[in-house]
Amino acid sequence: MPNKTIKQNTETYIKWIQRGNTYTVPTVWSFVFFDMPSSEFTRRIRLHRNLRRTGCTMHSQSVYCMPYSTSTHKTIKKLDNSLTAVQVIADEEQAYDLAETYADFIDSLFLEIEEKVEELEDARAIAGDNASRGYTKRYKKMHERIDRIRDILELFPSEEAHTRLIGMETLVEQIHEREQGTA
Repeated sequence: MPNKTIKQNTETYIKWIQRGNTYTVPTVWSFVFFDMPSSEFTRRIRLHRNLRRTGCTMHSQSVYCMPYSTSTHKTIKKLDNSLTAVQVIADEEQAYDLAETYADFIDSLFLEIEEKVEELEDARAIAGDNASRGYTKRYKKMHERIDRIRDILELFPSEEAHTRLIGMETLVEQIHEREQGTA
């Protein structure tokens, strides 16, 4: 694997090639730790969702990680007062392992959104005023999801994921341009 250190957004990264694509692998990561009793189930679930929404992936039980950026690190710290967020500089092997985990996280986000695209398409195919309101809500939410992935890809650039995102955006717009009640 080529080991070329580059500067990007004032953070240190390593170039990495995998699956025929060049990934820019961060060596600086944010790690988030928390300790909550199981009796606070609802709070744990809300925290899990907020961490994922921010771009964190689960590393191990009650430990999340994401590529470091000053803005996301500050955002993470504000999510809940029980969190401990630290900046970690990973060695090359650790960076590759973390990047692999993060690539899997991005794949899972795409799979979730692809399911939502199917629901959007179904909502567009249904005729009627109530269906139109349901479609509009799904369409707006879809753009929020796409924007979230775009933000995540700024932290973890991937040509393959970027191409996949553009394809998804194109499909969403094609669905939106269809006449209501048509498949």
